[in-house]
Amino acid sequence: MESETTSACMNEPTASAYLEVSGGVSPYTYIWNPATGVGDYEVTELTPGDYVVTVIDANNCELSLNLQITGHKPRVTLPNSFTPNGDNMNDSFSPIFECFEALSYNMKVFNRWGTLIFNTDNVLQPWDGTYNGHSVESGAYSFKAVYSGVLNDKPFQEVLNGAVRLMR
Repeated sequence: MESETTSACMNEPTASAYLEVSGGVSPYTYIWNPATGVGDYEVTELTPGDYVVTVIDANNCELSLNLQITGHKPRVTLPNSFTPNGDNMNDSFSPIFECFEALSYNMKVFNRWGTLIFNTDNVLQPWDGTYNGHSVESGAYSFKAVYSGVLNDKPFQEVLNGAVRLMR
């Protein structure tokens, strides 16, 4: 028996598991512990934790497998470069929020002289490499991203400062 699993955000049912059974006599019965609500070879909406799946074939032969679903803590990542060339790959610059939604957000981008060239409070509005409707030059641009959220029922705020390389 082979298995494939994905990981999930902490305490969120976002992982899945897939079993591939060979040998024995079909049909197979799948018993998941803790119960997942569905006894099948593929389950979704799993939370992080340890699971045991027992597979029973038509001859009542059984085999058990231990699975561990790992959990990711909330995090924010920003790319270190982007290429706004219209090929729909890495054409814009914005943060990637994993395992939480920002309650408030602001991102500013500055040129090498400290001039503010991009400012947004909308997490869905990335910087497209323009200033006043015109493409900016290739080079390094500094940014400041401020966001807040809730983690374990406690509010938090974080500030990320860094640089991004725009390549044309």
